[in-house]
Amino acid sequence: MPASKDLIRVPRNSTSGIDASESSSETAPFALTRTDTRIHRGIGRTFNEVVVWVGDWWESWANTGFKYIGPDHYRSRIEQFFMNGFARQAALDELYTALLHPSPKSLSRKHKELWGDCRTLLTFAHPSSTLQTQLVTFKILVALITRYPGFRRMLWDCESLKKASRTDSSFKKLWKPKHDFLASEDWVFHRNFVVFCLSDLDNGSENDLSKLVETGPPSGLGRVGCDDGTMNKVPIETLLGVSRLGPDFDFPRICAIRYLAGILELPTFWENGSTEPGRVSAIFSELCRTIIDLLNDTGRHADQTSFTSSLSMTAAREAVDILSYATFKALLNIRHPLSYPASLVEIVDILSQENIGTCFPRAFKKAPLVSKLLRKKEDDDSTRHRPSSLHGDINAATKQPDTRSNTPEPDPFAPDASDYIRAETPSDAIGGMMLEETSRPAKARYSFDGTGEGELALSAGSAVEVLDDRDPAWWYARDVKTGQEGVVPAAYLF
Repeated sequence: MPASKDLIRVPRNSTSGIDASESSSETAPFALTRTDTRIHRGIGRTFNEVVVWVGDWWESWANTGFKYIGPDHYRSRIEQFFMNGFARQAALDELYTALLHPSPKSLSRKHKELWGDCRTLLTFAHPSSTLQTQLVTFKILVALITRYPGFRRMLWDCESLKKASRTDSSFKKLWKPKHDFLASEDWVFHRNFVVFCLSDLDNGSENDLSKLVETGPPSGLGRVGCDDGTMNKVPIETLLGVSRLGPDFDFPRICAIRYLAGILELPTFWENGSTEPGRVSAIFSELCRTIIDLLNDTGRHADQTSFTSSLSMTAAREAVDILSYATFKALLNIRHPLSYPASLVEIVDILSQENIGTCFPRAFKKAPLVSKLLRKKEDDDSTRHRPSSLHGDINAATKQPDTRSNTPEPDPFAPDASDYIRAETPSDAIGGMMLEETSRPAKARYSFDGTGEGELALSAGSAVEVLDDRDPAWWYARDVKTGQEGVVPAAYLF
């Protein structure tokens, strides 16, 4: 190591032999000199460097291997068992049927393997594991319980939880750390969170949501119709109501949001759009309003996402992110047309902001795809719904008679039409001549292919002249450069 020279102060009356002329000032009480501060390499320092290098290498290797032998590995196996879409719905219904009479002889091979993965996963939450391993396991258990209805009841039958009496205190005692002062606030919060999810309402717990999602087959949780003669709300409406109980986020409210996301990942609710579109649209509108309220309650503004929030707020943001992601994913895969409320556009705008990706990473990645879907649907709707006020303009542009109007019988005493010059442009045909003061200049915001009958093709930035803007969706315009006329979407002009 190269030598390091530093200035040090030495008293003038010392016997170091320093000449007075070498001092910086005759009045200075100390003389300045340089000393060698070289740190010599010894066997102890070399050994310490080797130990640190080996420790870093071992930590990296252990973290990599932990994914294949730790709780994350068994989480992946459980998620592969349930799969997605209709396959998940069928797997959850089969699990519900198996839990009605849980006996080892009646279980299928795949259910036995699932039980084995659950038992192994719970061993990582045992106090003999490290606190960090327990913390990871607690988070995984919360995610699985709230995502897969009925998973909680299956965990009850595992040997490690049979000792507990399904109460908060018994579960906390089962997962009590060896030394309380070693447990972090994050560990305590998620331990209490998974305890709440596992506890039973009949044993003094406040968790009444688990009963709601376990009363019947999971495929029925997405229903939109109430029983005949009753005014009860369907499970989705009940969970939406609990999700809005703010502004604070406690365990029941966070669980309601996560349960709701798990139900929306099933296809039942969205498939009802073909049979009961009005009911599905009403619930979907309520869902969108709830997500907006949740985004506001979790501080989605730019000045509220940069600071370190509380553990409950962090868990709430993760739940809202999961709910928004589940909604976006369903909209992108839906097979039946659904009317989109205006609040959905607001949600997409919020979650498309750059600063929002830190708090809501899942929904932030899906927001651009949903925005593209909404624009496509708007364009399709504008194309399908022809403006009735412009049928005369369209027919004039295509030289076709207007079959929608009731043309009176020709007058035999009227002058022969062949004596008149036929209008060469639609603007000449409409009222003989279009007054200049009724038109106004505009530009094309986007390109428009204009392949439909009576449509005007546009290129982005081209100058046009709007001749008729009575209809809110379609305007009749003339291309300034080519002189061609036709109808274009009003949203494409500015």
